[in-house]
Amino acid sequence: MNESTALRTELNEQKAFKQKLEREKLTAGAVERARIEIEIERADKRIRELEWALDALAEERERMQQKDKDKEKTPGGEITRKREKAARSNAHVYDVYISFAETEPDARWVWETLIPRLEAEGLQVAVAEDVVRPGVARVTGVEQGVREARRTLIVLTRHYIDNRWAQFDSILAQTLGWQEGAARVIPVLLESIDLDHPPAWIPHRLGPNFVRPIDLSPQAIARGRSNPRRDPWRRLVETLKSPLQPLFKP
Repeated sequence: MNESTALRTELNEQKAFKQKLEREKLTAGAVERARIEIEIERADKRIRELEWALDALAEERERMQQKDKDKEKTPGGEITRKREKAARSNAHVYDVYISFAETEPDARWVWETLIPRLEAEGLQVAVAEDVVRPGVARVTGVEQGVREARRTLIVLTRHYIDNRWAQFDSILAQTLGWQEGAARVIPVLLESIDLDHPPAWIPHRLGPNFVRPIDLSPQAIARGRSNPRRDPWRRLVETLKSPLQPLFKP
């Protein structure tokens, strides 16, 4: 029984008790009538207290509802609701956090091609702009974004390797994956490479021998058009929608 229900139950009991006393008062003698009047005053006082308490609860409930409506109107309202929902269900806020070098042409490809494609598939996507708040250290925001996403997608290019912030994102995501024993990191390549002999600009921790990438180069996409089973976009989406896999199989 919640507080409001308990108060209403007691209020009804007090009102019924008062009515009973008023009926008894009609046939009572002088001494008994005086006692009954005192009981009626006590009942009246308790009824007022209960009515005030119920009014206060109603006002508080209305205030909280208005607060939720105001939250929905704020830029971060949708993210806040997702976080609250995820906390209740022990799930992730995002399907994927995208880490990329915020320089051209990488940034243009991410904003104009990658994000629209993933969101069209119904995936919840986050980038640094979604998780880093004004006045809060970027490190803190990015860490929250990586933790709240099921996977981190790394747009692995030469620009990415030259970007210190991007490197931090990847190290953070890989560290979290190692701690959890989960394969959380997926590198995406925009140029074809020899997976058996990767170029020197790719660090070993992000190399194909350590974490298998998805090739989204023009050549790979062309192969996917001619053979749907080799479509890298399809493979990427299916992977992002699937549950996390163990980092190391027993």
